[in-house]
Amino acid sequence: MADFLSMLDSQRSYLQARRALAASEGRLGTRYVMVDKAIGNAQISEGGETK
Repeated sequence: MADFLSMLDSQRSYLQARRALAASEGRLGTRYVMVDKAIGNAQISEGGETK
């Protein structure tokens, strides 16, 4: 029983770390877009228009 509880605790810790990583990656992407906009970078579409 103790081994099973240890395994469940390890899985919980792993999933918490994965959730934190996903949240951090989301914030990083958002900030990257904000910096890109701030320095004036804009994507150019095939027709030559900015998005």
